[in-house]
Amino acid sequence: MTRLRNARAAAGVLCLLVLTACSRPPGPDPTPPQPTYSQRLPQVRSTPVASDGGSAEIVDTGLTVSPASSQEYGTDYWWAVAIKNTSATDLLVTVDFDSGGTAADGRDHGERVKLHTILPGQTMYTGRFTGGKNPPVKLNPFVVETEWYPMSELALRGFDAGLELTEGGFDSATSTYVHATYTSRSVGVQDQPVDILVALRDSRGKLLGAIRVSAGGNAVPAGPRTIAGDFDEDRWPPEADRAKSQILISSTCCAIIPD
Repeated sequence: MTRLRNARAAAGVLCLLVLTACSRPPGPDPTPPQPTYSQRLPQVRSTPVASDGGSAEIVDTGLTVSPASSQEYGTDYWWAVAIKNTSATDLLVTVDFDSGGTAADGRDHGERVKLHTILPGQTMYTGRFTGGKNPPVKLNPFVVETEWYPMSELALRGFDAGLELTEGGFDSATSTYVHATYTSRSVGVQDQPVDILVALRDSRGKLLGAIRVSAGGNAVPAGPRTIAGDFDEDRWPPEADRAKSQILISSTCCAIIPD
């Protein structure tokens, strides 16, 4: 008797399922979910080392301390560091380094700085004019951390990044106005600011330091552009030679390659 009751119940459930299926209104099958862009392309994350063994190499440094000082502001000084991407294949997305400044009393007077999107084989400068009551008397910069991304993988994912200087100079032989023309390769990456950097050199070509000129440049969208700005002439060290000094571009912020 129990088996008969169970069989009838099962038959009732089957009929209900059949009726439900048959009463469903006709229509197309649901569209299967489409793979996202990130699913269609390989996921390659940045790495702390270059794929070909390249490195972020410090190739030039400069420091000039002004002989003048004030009780209120201390001593003015200019510093600069140049870092080269020695990889032939990878974008140096970021390099975090310490300027390695040491004051006269032996205390650490370094500054932590990041440079962004240095192309294979490219050198980027950074530095600034500043002041303090215990300025550095020597620099011994060192790299703290790096982030790399193969250029081939960027292209595969439809991204590109990097800045290439076309021309930079003073508006005249005595002007404090400077300009720089560059090409941005940024495609699909976050916007990043671009500044003009005056790499100060003496008549022998020795790097003395740098002056950063905020020129309102940016890396997005891709393409050529010209930026310009000016600096306070009082910030020009007496040893600097305009003919030897360089007008460059530099980016110290915000390069992010989407994962």
